Amino acid sequence: MKNAVITYEMHHLYKFSLWWTTNHMFMPLTLPISLKNFANRFNEGGYSCNILNIHLVKSSKCRIYLVTWMTILVSMPFTGNGQNLENFIDHKPQEIHGSFSAGINHFSNLTKKDSTSSTSFGRSPAYFLNANPVLTVYGVNIPVHILFSSQTVGTQFSAFNRFGLSPQYKWAKLHLGWRSLDFSQFTLNGQQILGAGFTLDPGKFRLAFMQGRFNEAVTNISTFNNLNNHSSVFNRKGFAAKIGYGSDAHFLEFTYLQAKDHFRSSAPVNTDTLVHKPAANQVAGMKGMLTLAKRLTLEGEAGVSYYTRDISEQLLDLEVPFEVLSRTKPRTTSQIALAGEARLRYRFNTGNVNLVYRRIDPDYSSMGAFYMQTDVEQYTAGIALAILKQKLHLRGRFGWQRNNLARNSVHDSHRTIGNVNISYNPVENMGIDLQYSNYGISQQVIPQLQDPSTIIRYDSIRISQVNHSISLSPHILIYAGSFIHSINVQAGMQGLRNINEFQSNGDFSTLSGSVIYALLIPDRKINITQSFNYFKTRLSLNKTGLLGYNVRVGKNLNLRRQTDNPLVSTIELSLNGGYFTNRLDGLATGSTLMVSPGVHMVFLKKNSLHLNAHFTGSDNKSISEDKYQRLMLSARYNLTF
Repeated sequence: MKNAVITYEMHHLYKFSLWWTTNHMFMPLTLPISLKNFANRFNEGGYSCNILNIHLVKSSKCRIYLVTWMTILVSMPFTGNGQNLENFIDHKPQEIHGSFSAGINHFSNLTKKDSTSSTSFGRSPAYFLNANPVLTVYGVNIPVHILFSSQTVGTQFSAFNRFGLSPQYKWAKLHLGWRSLDFSQFTLNGQQILGAGFTLDPGKFRLAFMQGRFNEAVTNISTFNNLNNHSSVFNRKGFAAKIGYGSDAHFLEFTYLQAKDHFRSSAPVNTDTLVHKPAANQVAGMKGMLTLAKRLTLEGEAGVSYYTRDISEQLLDLEVPFEVLSRTKPRTTSQIALAGEARLRYRFNTGNVNLVYRRIDPDYSSMGAFYMQTDVEQYTAGIALAILKQKLHLRGRFGWQRNNLARNSVHDSHRTIGNVNISYNPVENMGIDLQYSNYGISQQVIPQLQDPSTIIRYDSIRISQVNHSISLSPHILIYAGSFIHSINVQAGMQGLRNINEFQSNGDFSTLSGSVIYALLIPDRKINITQSFNYFKTRLSLNKTGLLGYNVRVGKNLNLRRQTDNPLVSTIELSLNGGYFTNRLDGLATGSTLMVSPGVHMVFLKKNSLHLNAHFTGSDNKSISEDKYQRLMLSARYNLTF
């Protein structure tokens, strides 16, 4: 191949392209503005944000990916979500660390002559090079990820390229780039926004604001077609604000969000074919907590959403006060919906009890929040106890739930909710865990919504189901001289029963059981783990079963005792194996055998080598390929610096 192209993108900031020729000459080409995808990964004490993506395709058999992203580390003991400018100078000017790895995989289908043919594993042999250097400049990490792979089948890469940071000075914090803020579960809750904002917490006052782009328009027709017509394709912009006052014991906050799609920002497609039309949304919310007594608290959240699902629809002529309050003129697709949750909690020395009421109107939605269950009203009571000197832990929740709040749905469902978790550890090395849940649902057909002339019948219960499950897990740890024995038994049962005799063909039940025994010999650095597994499923038409055995043996050869600086410090040997049999309606349908030996070696302190083999053999009679034997060999070298 004579040339290849490298493209660098950084969210509506920069973009440049480099051509690579056979003479290894590089030329800058363009500098437009662009933005593609997002990744905002939270680590303890900080945020990680990707800002660079370089993709080089060398040939049809070889791909190189180079991804660089900036990690904004946070080491604030109290805030934990912004770079503290007061401690910025305390960090080292620069340092570098990271890792490098290289490996090769070989797949062989022992039942076929051509072991290098394309399979679900890709072409064989396959090799890769992987480097992860990290440059740290005054506490800001700039990691670089380089991946070189010869794999041609199944090699897909989708880098997230969003950059954002939140520098902080005392009680003031600035938000720049892609940020995710949380004001209330019914207004702004996790939505990523590209823009600028701030958070101010002087004393008991609470003030926050964020403005920018909520969603990027899809301008590529092929990309639009891959969305399966179920995602918004318009450029969505808006802002969110919060103001409040209080402490951890008493506070009150008011939130507001406003966002709107830009009608002509997407690809040139017919909007009549879209599931999500250009929309607009205004949401107002309130959140607070009141400490009624030393141990008694009342918490609440509420939201009201004015949502227009298609701003191109016909206008409505409403009263003047509503016209003044709404930024988007009311249309035939406009809707106002309410949502709220209240929680009363009482804490005591050994636990707490709580009562929760939650109600969300049908089709309640906010452009600042992700999916939430709507058309639901729920009452629940919960309890959490830790008694007998923390040896017995009890958790339970019980409640009732219904839908069809507007009484305009064909089906009206009611559910009962109940679950109990008990954990008892009388001594340090022995205990038992018990879990039980029971959920019931009854669904009633409302015939008047199908045919207004239908006579009301009070016996129109169509579905009445009970879903219950129970699991039991005793465990014990035995110390016997230089041996440690661990025994864990797990048993479970789950079933769904339809009380309506005309719908009983949907009943099913499952039984599962496992016995896990582990033997550890610390002096000799040997560990052996065995497990016996049993699964049985009973459906209305058939029964299936599985019986299996797994074993793992590991041995650590610690070579540090021989010299202070050995060439090879550690060698770990391992052997994994398993055998499973399957049955259908009592008849054997096949079996599977798996064997996997491995060697892990550490040498020269920071170098390691992994060698592994994996054999799988099956004679499954329920598929077309009734017998097969496959072997996978792999080797991997790692270096840390």
